[in-house]
Amino acid sequence: MPAFDTFLTQLQFPQDIRRLTPVASGHSVEVGCAEGFDVIAGEDATLQAENNCGKWSVAFTMPQVEAPKLIHLLVTTRTGVEGTLVLLVLPDAEQLFVPLQATGPAYGVLGNRHGTAVQARAAWAHLESQYDALLACNPSTTGPSDRIVVLPRLRQWLLMPGAEPLEIGAGQVTAFAKVSSHALRWRFSALCLRWSVTLTLGDGDAISLHWELEDAASPDVALHLRPDLEERSFHTVTKAFAGPEDDFPLALTDVHAGGFTFELKQVEDAVFQMIATGAVFCPDTHWQYQVPLPHDAERGLSTSTDQFSPGYFIWKPSLTGRATLFASVHRCTPQSVPPCMSPMQEAAPLPQVMKEALDLYITTRDLGQTVIAGFPWFLDWGRDSLIFVRGLIAAGRMGDAVSIIRRFAGWEEAGSLPNMIRGNDASDRQTSDAPLWLVLAIREAARLHASVLTTNAGQRTLRQIVVDIVRAHAAGATYHGVKMDPASGLVWSPAHYTWMDTCNPCGTPREGYPIDIQALWINALEFAHELEPTSLYGELASLARASLQKLYWHDDRGFYSDTLHTIAYSPAALAIPDDHLRPGQLFAINLGVTGGGDNDASALRACSELVVPGALRTLAPRPVLHPLPVEWNGKLLHDPHYPYHGQYTGMEETQRKPAYHNGTAWPWLFPSYVEALIKVHGPSHLQQARCLMGASAWLMQDGVLGQVAEIIDGDAPHRLRGCGAQAWSASEWVRVWEMLVAAER
Repeated sequence: MPAFDTFLTQLQFPQDIRRLTPVASGHSVEVGCAEGFDVIAGEDATLQAENNCGKWSVAFTMPQVEAPKLIHLLVTTRTGVEGTLVLLVLPDAEQLFVPLQATGPAYGVLGNRHGTAVQARAAWAHLESQYDALLACNPSTTGPSDRIVVLPRLRQWLLMPGAEPLEIGAGQVTAFAKVSSHALRWRFSALCLRWSVTLTLGDGDAISLHWELEDAASPDVALHLRPDLEERSFHTVTKAFAGPEDDFPLALTDVHAGGFTFELKQVEDAVFQMIATGAVFCPDTHWQYQVPLPHDAERGLSTSTDQFSPGYFIWKPSLTGRATLFASVHRCTPQSVPPCMSPMQEAAPLPQVMKEALDLYITTRDLGQTVIAGFPWFLDWGRDSLIFVRGLIAAGRMGDAVSIIRRFAGWEEAGSLPNMIRGNDASDRQTSDAPLWLVLAIREAARLHASVLTTNAGQRTLRQIVVDIVRAHAAGATYHGVKMDPASGLVWSPAHYTWMDTCNPCGTPREGYPIDIQALWINALEFAHELEPTSLYGELASLARASLQKLYWHDDRGFYSDTLHTIAYSPAALAIPDDHLRPGQLFAINLGVTGGGDNDASALRACSELVVPGALRTLAPRPVLHPLPVEWNGKLLHDPHYPYHGQYTGMEETQRKPAYHNGTAWPWLFPSYVEALIKVHGPSHLQQARCLMGASAWLMQDGVLGQVAEIIDGDAPHRLRGCGAQAWSASEWVRVWEMLVAAER
């Protein structure tokens, strides 16, 4: 492995004791402090810091590793202050295997192109959240909508003569695995019985649950399988006293030995049905009240839900050896899903897992395709879908990519795109970046296949839609109020229209000229000029580039300002540049609009302060001169001059929103940091980049099997937060990994 040269991983004591820092195998590390100090690394001899021009520091090289390794650096200052810096040393990402089998807190998420979903815990029948469900159906036939939870769980009891019934739960689970993109499997061992259950999600609103005996069973052994039902939006819970207590028993119809039918109210002209092969249904209505939802309680949501059971199925393993329950929401005929028979796999290579992860998010809308932004609670969002498309293009999945591009391009109106789509409602256009991400996606697709530009989206070609978006912004005629400042060529954005989009309260007020929007805008101008060489778009691109390089860079900070703050379309030259160290400047570096050179190298080095395993903090833990007040009902929620939040937890409005983009770390940003490393320092750092990409495997040890979460805490131990599976977290990894692979060819 080659030695690394110019780019050291720099840590500061005591600031960096709040994070776990990923470092490439064999890479150099420098530890600095405001005073003299000593470092002890494991059994190594004590290293003494040297004073270089008033700065105390010590540098050393990480060991070569073949698997991730934690290294603890015990630091003691001359004044007796002690603390530990923790490094995660990483080998090449291609050497890393991601677990597809786990127990404990792990869980599985399945989705299909109909918009149906499964979210099931390794701990059988245990619920953490209102979003947990063995079957959450999509009530819409045209596209993603708020799913309806119909089968949140199914409980099991083992019955043997002379013994009390044993309820099967986490203690009897010996293995839990994702066995394919559409199947999960549990293995159980209890008393004298060993068996497995495979859950398979079909193409529509249907699953199969397949029980299989794994060794001989006593003739007297039986399992009772009790389904618990609800009928509610996945954003709510069931309160039996509010109507279901009377309605649910009446909805139970067509009860027989093979199963039952449950009439639905929230899915038009549909019923829920469970039928069995190899098992017999016994009617026995029962309510389970106040089923705990501990994860939701932690987030300030409902603490419990109520569930109705129509009865139970009896399976005698010694008679049949296997049994299958088919559960479906159907409008005409029941849907039968063949059980998945794939073997259980303990782990798979990280690049393979990431590429396969993309399948979870693609679903249909009308005659095209769209992207579920994250599971369990997001639907299709504009920016998320178009960022996701870039990963599809890099992975060679051009058919899926163009279908999604066409779907969103068809929604373009006066330079705007939907921010998010609620059912069939695409009227929310509060996004300044979605139209510009669309232009970038079209540009990248057209580089590979020029014919993409002549593809129609509605009544226009994609080429024309690109030009229409740029023209609307330049003329100040966008539907959503985003427009160009003629004097600077930069684009003004409202406060919560970027990807840092919380509002009420606005956790990241970026009203003015955010740097990531300018990077996307300059890219759009340059592409429009390629399409119309005689236009003025080339001159506007040059003007905007010069303005960005002049207004955002400050030598005394060593990084680019995140936003030029101003209100009501004031010129960029009169705006106030902030001193918030954020990751948005990486988009400007990667899209090549900053000019490169020493400034980019300095900015990248500053951004290393944001790096945690597989994610980037959205704000550095340092004081700021430009205040960042976040208020709720007239109350200031944090210190405006130290707005960093290291944990994302608590009530949404007063705790989670102020933290969401002010220190919380996002995995989708991490690949952009690795990309910038190559853009700034060149191919000599490819091996370092490949190692750093392996940090994402660290995030996949808990949480959703085979997927990367939406966010993690900015502070160690960097707990997983937010959505357990996020589309752009996977797609950006794939995009940058494919870039690294191509660079080595």
